[in-house]
Amino acid sequence: MFIMTFRVTKVDRFCWPDQLAVDRGLEPLGLNSSSVCAALQSFTDDTDPSAKRYTETLAHNMARHLAQQLRRPGTRSETRQVHTRYSPQLDHNADVAVAPGEPGRSAFIEIEFRPNFEKDLVKFQVGHHSGRLAVGIIVVAVDRDAIRDTYTSMPEFASVTAVLASFRPLHPVLVLGMHADRGGGSGTA
Repeated sequence: MFIMTFRVTKVDRFCWPDQLAVDRGLEPLGLNSSSVCAALQSFTDDTDPSAKRYTETLAHNMARHLAQQLRRPGTRSETRQVHTRYSPQLDHNADVAVAPGEPGRSAFIEIEFRPNFEKDLVKFQVGHHSGRLAVGIIVVAVDRDAIRDTYTSMPEFASVTAVLASFRPLHPVLVLGMHADRGGGSGTA
């Protein structure tokens, strides 16, 4: 049986308000926008695209990959844990949070294959006001057909960056647009 491998082939980035602000926010975590792009670009996955809940599984596997790839000495990187909450008063968690080993601001990452990405901008704002957010990061497709050609409501990079520029948040945001390929199998099973 031929296994289809999903792989990120290229990553576009949009930094709000600019790359310097995003990189300054990531610096205490031992990261910058280029290292976050590289971590995403190294992602591959062998989940069968015809599987039930494919995009949910893909997002979960991508979150685990990013948590592992973005962990640096003196930081912790977690998926869906208490430390990934945007505010102690609200029960809203990021898909991934990269946090300093001691109290400080975190990078909160949202992987968005579903509509309503605008809620992530609101969660980032809550994190900013609670003093927990250093940088908000949204991962989306450049072309939704590369992820799931039947899912027409998946947000795409161009629309997310246009909304972000109009929203004008008070904190740094990094939008990552992934180019992906579902071809190139990994062999036989």
